[in-house]
Amino acid sequence: MIERAWRTSNATPGSTTPRPSTAAVTEFIYAERGVVVRSFEPLLYGNDGEAARALPAEEGLPFDEFTGRSCLGLIDRLTGVQIERELLAAPQLTYWRPVEGF
Repeated sequence: MIERAWRTSNATPGSTTPRPSTAAVTEFIYAERGVVVRSFEPLLYGNDGEAARALPAEEGLPFDEFTGRSCLGLIDRLTGVQIERELLAAPQLTYWRPVEGF
């Protein structure tokens, strides 16, 4: 299912990356043809001037109430890829690659 979503998102001119971190900081990044068009911290949306830089696709999404759902909705609006609950709940492949010198 992830491969299908990846192929679909790469077939569109833009791509998105919501990135959570271990410090509970997230970042939403949208790029078109390799150039970052928009990036923001969804948890601080509306408190740090992000609304002034918002893309038209962000209009009406309740980042202040439903951050995760709003990010998924924005991915759908920007790429046409719907990320469904089954995809998020499914086991995901992870890879480990040793780094020389460590």
